[in-house]
Amino acid sequence: MIISRARALAAVATIVVAVVTMSMAMTKGVHAQTVLIEPEAVPVEQPQIQLQVPEQDLVVPEPMVPQSLEAVEGKIDLTMPSGTGTDKWAPEDQPVGSIGLGDSSIEVDELTTVSSDSIGLLTEEQGGLPYTVWRGTRFEIVDDLMARLPVGTTSPALRRVMRRLLISEAALPDNASGNGDFIARRLEVLSAMGEVAAARDLLAVTPGRNANERLLRVESDVALNAGRFVEACGAASSVVAEGANDYWQKLFIFCQVLAGATAEADLSLALMRELGAEEDELLMMLDSMIRGEIPMLNSLKSQSPLNMAVLRASNARLAEDAIEIPSPVILAAIATNRDMDIGTRLAAGEMAAASAALPVSDHRNLYASVPFTQGEMESPISTAGNLNGPMARALLFQAAQKQTVPGAKAEAAALALEIARRDDLYASTADAYLNIIASVAPRSDLIWFAGDAVRAFVLTGNAGAARGWLQMLELNALRSDAAMTALTSLVPVVRLASLGNDELPSQVGMPDWLNAMGTEENWRQRVALLFSLLDNLGEPVDPQSWESLGFEDSDNGMTLIDPALWYRLAASANGGRVGETVLLASLILGQGGPGMVDSITMGHVIRSLSATGLYEEARTLAIEAAIAGGL
Repeated sequence: MIISRARALAAVATIVVAVVTMSMAMTKGVHAQTVLIEPEAVPVEQPQIQLQVPEQDLVVPEPMVPQSLEAVEGKIDLTMPSGTGTDKWAPEDQPVGSIGLGDSSIEVDELTTVSSDSIGLLTEEQGGLPYTVWRGTRFEIVDDLMARLPVGTTSPALRRVMRRLLISEAALPDNASGNGDFIARRLEVLSAMGEVAAARDLLAVTPGRNANERLLRVESDVALNAGRFVEACGAASSVVAEGANDYWQKLFIFCQVLAGATAEADLSLALMRELGAEEDELLMMLDSMIRGEIPMLNSLKSQSPLNMAVLRASNARLAEDAIEIPSPVILAAIATNRDMDIGTRLAAGEMAAASAALPVSDHRNLYASVPFTQGEMESPISTAGNLNGPMARALLFQAAQKQTVPGAKAEAAALALEIARRDDLYASTADAYLNIIASVAPRSDLIWFAGDAVRAFVLTGNAGAARGWLQMLELNALRSDAAMTALTSLVPVVRLASLGNDELPSQVGMPDWLNAMGTEENWRQRVALLFSLLDNLGEPVDPQSWESLGFEDSDNGMTLIDPALWYRLAASANGGRVGETVLLASLILGQGGPGMVDSITMGHVIRSLSATGLYEEARTLAIEAAIAGGL
């Protein structure tokens, strides 16, 4: 049986408990004649953001190009060492030990008895996760899950909890050897996420890193991702010796090219090939750099930091489909490369910003650097409809920056957010436009903008500013149909973000929102999403409310998660294994985050995180899911 929309919503409205004031009925019909209230006396907590610089002072971000090696040329031996040469790379303050495969070993010191694997940037008292976060989880599981993490996720909330996990000081997982593999894996993931600053800070406090070849490589990779080629080359000149693995030899050849020692680089490359090095895109790019040519690549199988560094330094040209799924690091590199087409840079920059690999200040500067004609700037709203998403958002950003009329600023921001919602970039666009949205005060003539303002402030962690707009709506809800409608549409966000105000009780509640849903498309999916989020956050929904939704006979084509992941997540949460729960939840949400999974799966993730004490993280993810789902 398929229950009717009107009957279902009417049943739900009678079940959910809410308080609707008597004054609503008494004041109906006089909205149009009532003067609206301006909330000048309502304090609004403005977000702490970096304001956009004026256009005349705009500095376009520098591309991630190699630093000059001239200053350190005398300190780096650019000839390929011969013989065993262990004295050429072993740190002066370290006695020599041995690590490697067979006869091709690299000389290193034994690790001290104090393991570097437990080190972190945050203790529990400083906001990190509990020291026992890995208790009960075997290292093999942690290592495997970390290698599969969605490093390019566009979910700010998911990214924050992943980062927090990786930089927290914690006891080692079960079976961990304490030989540096665990800290190395954490650093590798941070670097792949584009969290270069966090990786560098963590490396700086990691003891014994100069005595562990894998940690030395991680340190080199972090420097390459940051565009600090001098640092990486300094490490290569210290490590490379006969028998060193391909990574160090290729990096050393790259450094020779950067220093202008092309003859030496050509000889080193020839020796590698004679010794049977596999021909790949990296060797091809190095060969082109030695000959002063620009490489042309039809494919790029590896997005390793070294490959990305050579790609940037060589100005290589990629075929359109050369990279199937670009990493956050390469997206940021494309965005800051002035030699590339501005449209390509802009599209890459938006994706990099969504993954937090491009700072929001650079995201705004990129928007501001796109050239538009005078005609386009004079009619941005109509012009935006004829542009692709990235160009439309850049045009609207520039138009809003130049506007002095609050309504015009709001109109441009609202359209940009509407376009961003279709492209699944709402959160990062809200972040980029935050200075514009914050400059628009909550006023009754901008009631139509209140929904976007509240959602943008909630997503960016500015609850105070969101409450300012909500209070304006509350003051006018009984005087304006538009204010009542806007306030009603925000009921799910207000409930999930705990934005209620005891001093100014809401004029609307859940029954009003449910009744209003009768005019919306996909009403059943949205109601089910909200019920699922609330129920799994520990705010139970009456079983009869679920019953009143009836049944949906049609197949919605939704793909559910792997049952193994589902049950592993449940077992991990029930066992109190916090770190493992975060890793599994991250894998389930994937690159697309909360907006790309069904309500049942989202509820399971939220309940599991809450069960391990990560309630605020679960609630923030629920808010993202709600807004992505159209609530």
